[in-house]
Amino acid sequence: MENDKSLGFTVNAGPLSQVSVDVISLRTAIQLASGAYGWFKGGERSQSLTQLLKANGVELRSTSSFTHQNYIQLLEKHRAMRGVVLENGTMRTVEMPNASTAVSNIPGVTCLRALTCCLLCLCTTEATTAMLQRLIPYGLVQHEMEDGVLEVDGPLLSGLKQWVSTVATEEESNLFRNHLLECVDESLLALRQADLDNIMSASEYYNSGDEALILGVLKWAITPKHRRKEPKYPTRSLRVWIAASIMSQLGFEVRPSYEIINNNEAYQRMETAPDGIDTPDVFLVVSSRINCQTDREVEFVFAPEEVPLPRATLLVTVPWLAFQHVKYMHESLDAQYLREAYQYAFKCARELFRLLQVDNFSVNLKIKNSEKLITPFADRYKALFTPFSPHIHYICLQAMTHFGPNGAGPWTEWDFSDPETLFLSIRTQTPSQCMRNFYTTLAVVLGAMYGICSQACLDGGNPLGDDSEILFNPDSLYQSDCRLIRKWAASVGQALRGRLNYSEWNSMLFEMFLGATSRTTEAVGQQEYILGIQSHGFAAVSKVLVQRQIRPEALAYVYIGRGQLLNLPLDDQGLVRGSSFLPFATQIRLGNTDQKDLETLYRGPCNFPVEYTRMEVEPCWEKNPQAVILKMRQMGAPVASLNIGRILERRSRNIIKCSCHKYSNEASVPLAERWYRLHIDDLKSYTSGDLSSGKLADLQREKMNFLIDASKSEDALVYVLGIVDAQRIFIAEECLECAYKCCQGARSAVIVIPHDTKMVEDTKDQISKRERVITERKQKVEGRKAAFSARIGAQVANNP
Repeated sequence: MENDKSLGFTVNAGPLSQVSVDVISLRTAIQLASGAYGWFKGGERSQSLTQLLKANGVELRSTSSFTHQNYIQLLEKHRAMRGVVLENGTMRTVEMPNASTAVSNIPGVTCLRALTCCLLCLCTTEATTAMLQRLIPYGLVQHEMEDGVLEVDGPLLSGLKQWVSTVATEEESNLFRNHLLECVDESLLALRQADLDNIMSASEYYNSGDEALILGVLKWAITPKHRRKEPKYPTRSLRVWIAASIMSQLGFEVRPSYEIINNNEAYQRMETAPDGIDTPDVFLVVSSRINCQTDREVEFVFAPEEVPLPRATLLVTVPWLAFQHVKYMHESLDAQYLREAYQYAFKCARELFRLLQVDNFSVNLKIKNSEKLITPFADRYKALFTPFSPHIHYICLQAMTHFGPNGAGPWTEWDFSDPETLFLSIRTQTPSQCMRNFYTTLAVVLGAMYGICSQACLDGGNPLGDDSEILFNPDSLYQSDCRLIRKWAASVGQALRGRLNYSEWNSMLFEMFLGATSRTTEAVGQQEYILGIQSHGFAAVSKVLVQRQIRPEALAYVYIGRGQLLNLPLDDQGLVRGSSFLPFATQIRLGNTDQKDLETLYRGPCNFPVEYTRMEVEPCWEKNPQAVILKMRQMGAPVASLNIGRILERRSRNIIKCSCHKYSNEASVPLAERWYRLHIDDLKSYTSGDLSSGKLADLQREKMNFLIDASKSEDALVYVLGIVDAQRIFIAEECLECAYKCCQGARSAVIVIPHDTKMVEDTKDQISKRERVITERKQKVEGRKAAFSARIGAQVANNP
């Protein structure tokens, strides 16, 4: 049996030292951190990378333009690794003071780590790897042979990819990145004489691209100052200037200038200014009329298509980020008006939310009082949302009556009959009146979607609030003709009709609130029972696992927290997946003779030991530790490994409703069908020799039918549905008579009475009658036994 220990400040547990967690298993947490599939691999992969480099005849060295002490002091002041744990029915964030591997005893590794930290603030792991593939040979290695040449390919490239991936995982859960990006924001505000709006409007997506230019300034920055061909580095890219600002923070000998170059005279002053230790050396050139050379170290780098990175922010700031670009497009677009439309739609949609149901694994988004939203121009208002979804108007109409056309018109300026052209021109520099109105509609749709969907995302047990942290990527909203917004709108519309598969619903939540990419969310739809995700330093975990509510409706809700998941495993795509593991099935002993050959089905005693039973979500050590199962323990001893997906499947598709409206607590059955009342204790089966997980109870081999009362608790029902191996299981949620009719004439059928049954309560007369029947059956059994013993005795006496 595995001992559960608290992780306190006295525990020497590597990355988990000084972490305060109450109920997490120490051995499990360490395995998930440092095991074969663990997230804490920084030190191990740094060592592997240095060994691979040494095998190629080089060793990492630090450039003289990097000051270790400045970097270490900054880390000590601002780094804060965070973890996320599931405990006591909620998900909370914990600090991990000893989980960072940013500082190495090898100076070259520390320098490389600082450089990688800068790149990961701006680029994906793929683009970061591609640029390090050039930067390491350029200025971060020392060759054993003077004429040595380093090619980063083959095993070395594979090792570099693994190292960057591990560093990215660590940096995403570290608040140190927040500090760096906050410093960038302050630096942008400090640009003197700069019209930042004009700078940003020069690029349609100024938060991505320019990888070749970034590579150029980094090559220049890691070159020792006395060996740089040019003492100053002018650039036309704002992202290059930001990279220089981050490098300056990290301890590199780089000083971005807060004065922009916007004419030839300013450029000449920059060129002729004396060089010094603290004088600026990276300048932002913002005028195309200047006849000068910029980005002198630019070098083409082949990298996968760059995806804009999401940034941690508060839910309340979404409209500010989503519409910050419109003021760079045209003076007629009012960003504040769009934010007000978003906020009003957000508020209205949240108030409309009633509940989420999951029927047959399809999410049904229930709203209240939708009939009151009908207006005399309802059909025209509904038509405004057709470019997004024909059904999303249910949560948008109320806001649109405030921000859309007033009454009878002018409807001609709200003609969205050619939506593809509108989506294609969404970032045009000269929008028409129709386009401005289309932007208003888009703001209403986006606000309504975030308002309604935020009710399904929980922060500490409550729906997300204004101050809840999420990940948001404004650039991704407008890429590919607003494909993402249209996809979300279609999903919400299908959910309002009750026709959206739960995996598609969760994929949408992961994209909206965790910035998950389509590559990751497509995997959610391809695999069954995805119950969580780790994305960009945030975790989202299904309510099924957090509160251990193994019921379909819990699939529609997720808990969101910032940090690395500590007590749940992740697969290679960062997903929390339910295991497909099923123990072997074995026949059980049926010892209660008074409970067989029933003539009446009814509720009986449910002897389930609730007080010393515990259900825990754990890695599936038996088959695949990257997936989760539900482990049931009684008095600390493991009793069963339960397949979460199988329980959800049965609770979703095997529920029997009452069609007779009697909610009967009894059902008469013929003796020929051989019904047997099976107690929960009969289902237990231990593996011989130890107390390992029990096998499944095989009820398919028995030529009889079974009734199991699991009404004592939710855990009792979960245990029965998980441990019983049978093809025909019926859950009598409302009526025992109707449940029996569904399986009438069947063999090896199982009727389960659930914890939340709506059957009528047993009357005193029914209880007394059942007791008399049981007493009479026992008397008959004892009578038959006595008669049999008498016959045997007589035969023995007659044949001495």
